[in-house]
Amino acid sequence: MKLNKKAQITQDNGEKKEKITCNFLQNKSFLAIREDGERCDGPVKSKRGPELCLAEKVMRGGGEHSELLTATWSHFPFLFFILHVVNHDQIVIFKAILLIPFACRAFSHHSSVREREREREGAMEKPEISSTVLNCISLSDPDIHKSVALLKQACLDSGFFYVVDHGISQEFMDEVFSQSKKFFDLPIKEKMKMLRNEKNRGYTPILDELLDPDNQVHGDYKEGYYIGVEVPQDDPQANKPFYGPNQWPSEDIIPGWQKVMKRYHKEALRVAKDVARIIALALDLPSDFFDRPEMLGEPIATLRLLHYEAARVSDPSKGLYGAGAHSDYGLITLLATDNVVGLQICKDRNAVPQVWEYVAPLKGGFIVNLGDMLERWSNCIFRSTLHRVVLDGKARYSMAFFLEPSHECIVECLPTCMSESNPPKFPPVTCAAYLSQRYMDTHADLSSYKNHTKVSSD
Repeated sequence: MKLNKKAQITQDNGEKKEKITCNFLQNKSFLAIREDGERCDGPVKSKRGPELCLAEKVMRGGGEHSELLTATWSHFPFLFFILHVVNHDQIVIFKAILLIPFACRAFSHHSSVREREREREGAMEKPEISSTVLNCISLSDPDIHKSVALLKQACLDSGFFYVVDHGISQEFMDEVFSQSKKFFDLPIKEKMKMLRNEKNRGYTPILDELLDPDNQVHGDYKEGYYIGVEVPQDDPQANKPFYGPNQWPSEDIIPGWQKVMKRYHKEALRVAKDVARIIALALDLPSDFFDRPEMLGEPIATLRLLHYEAARVSDPSKGLYGAGAHSDYGLITLLATDNVVGLQICKDRNAVPQVWEYVAPLKGGFIVNLGDMLERWSNCIFRSTLHRVVLDGKARYSMAFFLEPSHECIVECLPTCMSESNPPKFPPVTCAAYLSQRYMDTHADLSSYKNHTKVSSD
């Protein structure tokens, strides 16, 4: 359900009145923005009326971060509620009349989440989560048969493995992380100037993405930045989804940022294609199978910088995560992380209860996982595994590079992965159609941010 509506509420603090715009997002949260673009301070409490099922605070932004609220609504066509905002010793009252129709399914969603929470709590105490053991593939190992065997075993088991000796120096990796941190340290007004566009390039705020709506109460507690293959605006390819020019912070604000990110994107794409060649061999295909023009000739290769804030603590029993459980969408993902543990994988998504294991960071190496498109290509022989991020109060930075095939590439069962006893499990689908649907399902509608981007640009 999309709640892409807006409402104006007025704060009267005794000195002046100012309007605050509530932007209702697709993931059932809304972003409260002051006229000057700053956040709404203070913890939020709700005064429950008969029309209001729930209005609860989910985030109190430190520094420049905006107040974000999540609400689950009843079937009443009109909503009236009062939010009490405690700002230090001063109590400010917000009043709003929202003429917004809501569907019953939002209430059902909240109820089902709570029911699942109670089931989980009743089924087990919080268990100790162990670390998984992953195979490690060296891209400089001359024994290609050994590399293929290790990779194939990993793809059959968990769909996760490490890659080392990839040719990107640790010094440069450290520089990329440093530049990433510089962007996320900017004030929220500066970051929102780079808000992701319809081509999915640019900044994604905290709670913008909801990866596991069945189990998450709120969106992901992470912010990110998308960088894709640079396609000039006057190039015919720029008319297609996921192709187009990138958004870049001003050189006056972060000198050298664009140059570093372009270089890293190029290097990560090279490494990802090297891994894809080993995967092809593991599928009994020629090593250059994915190099064909219709496959990776013009890939939708996307770098996403990620920042999980300090002081955020995940609680799976309450549906609170740094990133909700999901599988990636494309061919493969290369993940570079700092030394903060947080990534967990679930090898069997159908197990009850699900068993989660930590994946340890590997300095200088990549954590690689398979995506849904490769699972479709391999007819589920290779695994696209559920994973999530849980936070323990430490800031965490990572860089995910998603390798996806060309726009028109048709993803269908490979001839080496089907037989009479194992016919194709999925219908053919184009890469662009599949990706567009997945992004639409998990990201907030851009119209939700319209007012904020206007304020930020003034």
